[in-house]
Amino acid sequence: MNPRLAHIEPPAAIAIADRVRALKASGITVAALQSGEPMFPTPEYIKAAASEGLAKNLTSYSTSQGIPELRKALSQWYQYKWNLSFSPENFIITQGASHAIYSILQTLIKEGEEVIIVDPAWPQYANMAILAGASVTRISTLESQGRLTAEQLLSHIHPNTRLLILNNPGNPSGVIYSAKELQELISIAGERGIYVLLDEVYDQISFVPGFTKGLSTPAAKQYSDLILYVNSFSKTYAMTGWRIGYAILPSDFLNTMLTLSTNSITHVSTFSQYAAMVGLRDRAIHENIYTEMVAEYQQRYHELSDILDKKGITFIRPEGAFYFFINANEPSLPFALRLLEENKIAVVPGIAYGESFATWYRISFAVDQYSYQTFLNWIQG
Repeated sequence: MNPRLAHIEPPAAIAIADRVRALKASGITVAALQSGEPMFPTPEYIKAAASEGLAKNLTSYSTSQGIPELRKALSQWYQYKWNLSFSPENFIITQGASHAIYSILQTLIKEGEEVIIVDPAWPQYANMAILAGASVTRISTLESQGRLTAEQLLSHIHPNTRLLILNNPGNPSGVIYSAKELQELISIAGERGIYVLLDEVYDQISFVPGFTKGLSTPAAKQYSDLILYVNSFSKTYAMTGWRIGYAILPSDFLNTMLTLSTNSITHVSTFSQYAAMVGLRDRAIHENIYTEMVAEYQQRYHELSDILDKKGITFIRPEGAFYFFINANEPSLPFALRLLEENKIAVVPGIAYGESFATWYRISFAVDQYSYQTFLNWIQG
């Protein structure tokens, strides 16, 4: 057995997930605020497109890079939405953003090279880096409200630093970096020949004006050969189970990573890619769907922020995504287990996102009405 496997998957997350499954199996209703996915179903026009793809017999093998129609649609979308020009040949379609990140790390990292992760961080960043043989350096942002500063980054760079992972908006923090912050951080990395993995899967769920994509910064354009960009259809399009992600990569890097993808997943489901393509192509016709999704998130964001402020509870104020990261002021795993047993409310212990956040916990507010209201009742209790 690969010994690296012993070092992945935080025990805190396993404990909660296992107990939630056991309670649900015994018929007990749980207010499930631990999952990171929209409460909305996939839009009907996208589901209809999948059926159309099946009717067109799009059920055969396809290119490992992704069907040309989807890559073209993505290229056009980035031009239209963000005024960014990328050839369809710079896109690779992956089995969700997770597969994109895993493949990037496996392609890039040599044994012992350093990957910098910004805490609080999605746990799989470290897990995947470890599986790639990396040495993981974690930067705590406990004293900077979840934001990586230029000074923090500079103090953690070493001769073997190979990659910085930036999540914007952040999970679990909801932090969104300003154009100035992104410019500084990417410049610091680029000047030293360090790759930057930009994960922006929540880029269209923001509650503050003027969201800046990392790709839009002058630094990202200057150091474009070091920028490894990842996104997904999962969050914006409520397509988590479809597993459609993508990366935008420099040509040489993409060609190398394509070898790995070809010899692992072969390619993503062909008719699912077709449905994603229609999701992009026809989005303007159905824009009200996405506007209403974000409006619901925003309403809950404001409601929860007001409640937490009035209760004097410490939390990182999210600017995007659909999470709140809250300080319980006690060890997070015992707290989360007790909350689950006594109140049937499931949250993620903060220890899963970095040791410096061992007294914190994450909730998702992109949940069903019962789960959301149950949490509101408890927190106001």
